[in-house]
Amino acid sequence: MSAEYHNVELRVFDEAQFTCRTLGTGLTVELRNLKVITIRRHHEIVKEIHVSSLANIYRFSQKTVAVCTKKCVGDAVFTTYLLVFDSPGDVRGFLNSADQLKPRHEENNKDIRASVFDKRTDSWSAVQYFQFYSYISQQQNMMQDYIRTSTYQRAILANASADFRGKVVLDVGAGSGILSFFAIQAGATRVYAVEASNMASHCN
Repeated sequence: MSAEYHNVELRVFDEAQFTCRTLGTGLTVELRNLKVITIRRHHEIVKEIHVSSLANIYRFSQKTVAVCTKKCVGDAVFTTYLLVFDSPGDVRGFLNSADQLKPRHEENNKDIRASVFDKRTDSWSAVQYFQFYSYISQQQNMMQDYIRTSTYQRAILANASADFRGKVVLDVGAGSGILSFFAIQAGATRVYAVEASNMASHCN
C-alpha cells in the first residue's frame, strides 16, 4: 500500500528558538511504509524523513501534521517536521495511511507503539500541554508566584522528618525542578526529577 499527497508545504520546527523554517512548498509527500516519508519536488527528493518506533505522528492543526523523530533513544530533543497539506481531507488520508502502515505485533496484531496515554489523550491537547510547560516564561511565572511557591516549600519542610529525610524522592512533572530542590532541603538523600517537556533540556 502507498499514498501520495500533492501541493504540500514542508516546515521544520526549531525548538531552541520556537520558530518554524519553511523547507519547500508545492511538494509531493509519498508514504510507502512508516520507515521513510519521502518528500519531493517533481522527481527530485527534497527530504526523506526516517521514522522509527521512537517517532510520533499526529494532527497539529486542521491542515497540518507533525512528525516528531529522534535519532536514538538517548536523544533529549526531537526533530519536528510540519507537513502543511492542501486540505483537511488530505490530512485525514495521510493519518489513516500512516495508521495502517504502523508496525504491529505478529501475535496479537496490536500496534507496538500504542500506549494507554495515546489511547486516552487527544494528540493535539497533549502537544499544547507540554509546549505550554516547556516555555521558560511559564516556569518563571509559577516560581514568582510567592504564595504558591512558599506554600509548597512550607508544606514539604513541615513534613521533612516523616516523608523526606533520608528518603529517595521521585518528582514527576518536575518542571523547573523547584520542588526537587525543596525535597533536598527537607533532607532527601536523592531526588529523581522527571519532566516530559523540553524544560528538561533547559534545566540541563
